[in-house]
Amino acid sequence: MRVIQKIKQQGALNLLAMTLARIIPKSFLRMAVMDVFELDVESATGTPMSEELLIESVENDPAKREFLQDATWNEAGASELEKHYGYLARLKEPVQWEPTAELQGMQFAGGLWCATGEFPEKALGFRLMFEPQQAWIYAAYVNKAIRGQNVYQRTLACACDDLDRRGWKELLVAVAPWNKASMYVHQKHSKRKLGRIIAIRFLKFAAVFRLGKIQKSNTFTTDYVERPIKIAVQTLNLQTSNA
Repeated sequence: MRVIQKIKQQGALNLLAMTLARIIPKSFLRMAVMDVFELDVESATGTPMSEELLIESVENDPAKREFLQDATWNEAGASELEKHYGYLARLKEPVQWEPTAELQGMQFAGGLWCATGEFPEKALGFRLMFEPQQAWIYAAYVNKAIRGQNVYQRTLACACDDLDRRGWKELLVAVAPWNKASMYVHQKHSKRKLGRIIAIRFLKFAAVFRLGKIQKSNTFTTDYVERPIKIAVQTLNLQTSNA
């Protein structure tokens, strides 16, 4: 029954993609399909908060940043991570389950990261380049023991509010179209779908195809490490300002 419920929540294709990613070595083959959305800050920040959940920025706490990076499987390099914002969600009171991770007695609930400037998708062979007002939500994770309790939506709400106040007015996110749970949340809190990125990497060879308001420097590269494909997201807001 748990397997059937998991398939209904996350989608059969999404679970298959995750399984193949675990089986096939990362150095050999990686592929992904991602729908890119621009988030609606007003909609996202309208999510009601919970008295049991505490969400905080880990900007000024190296220990919490390190913990959050490990807990969310964030593979960004140290120099890259310095420019990123991290948001940690934890339960205020202990609960009767064995958590997947702990930090100094805090019950880990989930978290996410936000990149600015640029973001390397190292496994797929491309690099995202952002406009000054754009920020990229990535590496989101919710503790398996408490999924289905709006932890991610509340963490996203806190992150969107903080980022908006800091001046990041265009918040972007990419979601696998067959991940039903993630698509539901992000479509609910999006202004618009901007396009789709289709990427495949085999050994050092990488290829990227795109639909919609996505721009790229080239389609193929024979050395994704030294010459990654550069991708930019053209929002409707930018089109208007550049007209």
